[in-house]
Amino acid sequence: MKVRFILLNIVFLSLYGLLLANLYKIQINNGFEYFEKAAARYRFTSELTLRRGSIFFTERDGSKIPVAYNKDFPVIYAIPKEIKDVNLAAGLLSPIVGKSEEELLGLLNNSNILFRLLVEKATDLQIEAVKRLGIQGIVVDMKQYRFYPFGSLASQLIGFAGINEDHAKPFGLYGIEKLYESSLVEGRNIELIIDKNIQSQAEKILGEL
Repeated sequence: MKVRFILLNIVFLSLYGLLLANLYKIQINNGFEYFEKAAARYRFTSELTLRRGSIFFTERDGSKIPVAYNKDFPVIYAIPKEIKDVNLAAGLLSPIVGKSEEELLGLLNNSNILFRLLVEKATDLQIEAVKRLGIQGIVVDMKQYRFYPFGSLASQLIGFAGINEDHAKPFGLYGIEKLYESSLVEGRNIELIIDKNIQSQAEKILGEL
């Protein structure tokens, strides 16, 4: 009985030792890789969120109408390291995302790149098709874009926020968006003393002259 007890203890301690060794390997040897991957994912998802403040018109009754704000749109992106068969994924995704297989292979066939944005403002059909494929490493998420609900109304005054060769993130390019860039980029809102209906009528009259 005592011998059996000793043997059971030896087996238990051996298994416990193997478990500790595996944990050490994962935490120490692979810890930096996991940390880098988690940090990169956090940076990427943070970039999907636009923290820019909104611009409002003020109606005669004092109510505020947003004329420039951040709106969520679906995006499709890839995590190359998680894709098991890059060639198969490129072939299946090509007709969905509107890119050639060669272009997709160039985007996906690099395990050193953790994230690749494939489609901005994806359509419902694209999202459904990607979800049906169920390819590991291909993700549907949401990204905020600058949205102007009234189109060209007061567009010369409001301006536009976008990206160019000098700015990788949305930046005020002209108008109020540019004039109050420092405030908007900190998430502060700008309220203009402009009535939407009066502005619309004024532009209509000027357009008919």
